[in-house]
Amino acid sequence: MATALTPVSVLGGYRTLPVTALSLDVLPVAADVTGNTWVAALGDVLHIRNSGATPRVITITSFANSRTLERVGDLVYTLGAGLSMAYAVDALDGLVHPDTGIMTVTCAHAECLVLVTR
Repeated sequence: MATALTPVSVLGGYRTLPVTALSLDVLPVAADVTGNTWVAALGDVLHIRNSGATPRVITITSFANSRTLERVGDLVYTLGAGLSMAYAVDALDGLVHPDTGIMTVTCAHAECLVLVTR
């Protein structure tokens, strides 16, 4: 069973100074090899860091796009060793489960560190 992620709110704009300790910190979690899920919203950004020494395959599960029904497969990306990726959720149709609004990402190794910002 996939592990749920909680999107992290990101502060921005002009902040009252001084910025308080820990207020800008974010903490990614080790990927669950069975998948990580969250109720996605437009503007979410999925961040994944491969902290390992070998490339890792990232899979974003997709669903039939209700407008065209042309989606034919998941979004699969190989993330290089020691590198990070960011994926902006700029559309929900075809990326979230049509009944639940849940988005799923999978990395088959806990060396992938996952974070969703909103």
